[in-house]
Amino acid sequence: MLMSDAPGFPCPHCEQSITTTIQRLFSGRIYCPGCGLELRLDEQSSQEALSAAQRLDDAMQQAEAMKADALSFNHLQPQTSEQSRGRRSRPRRA
Repeated sequence: MLMSDAPGFPCPHCEQSITTTIQRLFSGRIYCPGCGLELRLDEQSSQEALSAAQRLDDAMQQAEAMKADALSFNHLQPQTSEQSRGRRSRPRRA
């Protein structure tokens, strides 16, 4: 992921990019790595957004767990082009 693709926002004081995660948002405090400015989340006025973020985080964790389960059981093995067409490969004649 490129730095420009990282989730976050510019610092209102020094304009340096502040990257964050949903988990950091739940902590209620975020710090600028450039100037050290502390940003606090007003939980009361942000309750609806925090609830939506929590649901998103839960769904993402569930999807990651499902993906890990599928990979551990080898359900996602790549198929050859012949297997995907339902053909059996024949031994080649010498």
